[in-house]
Amino acid sequence: GYNKGSIGICYIGGVDADLKAKDTRTEAQRASLSYFLCNLMDKHKGATLHGHNEFSSKACPSFNVQSEYKDIIEYYNK
Repeated sequence: GYNKGSIGICYIGGVDADLKAKDTRTEAQRASLSYFLCNLMDKHKGATLHGHNEFSSKACPSFNVQSEYKDIIEYYNK
């Protein structure tokens, strides 16, 4: 019920060699994703930012979106 009116973003990776959840993003991926998220949040005033694992019992995105992007979330939702 959350897909309507939302934008889904995914990255390739997020697992270790044994296919267990692990944050495998490089620094370049982290920087690029932060930049992309800021642009989206700027264009979509009032939007919220969440990880798939907040709505489903899944490991993806293999990191905690709320803590990882706390600064972005606070900046755009002030």
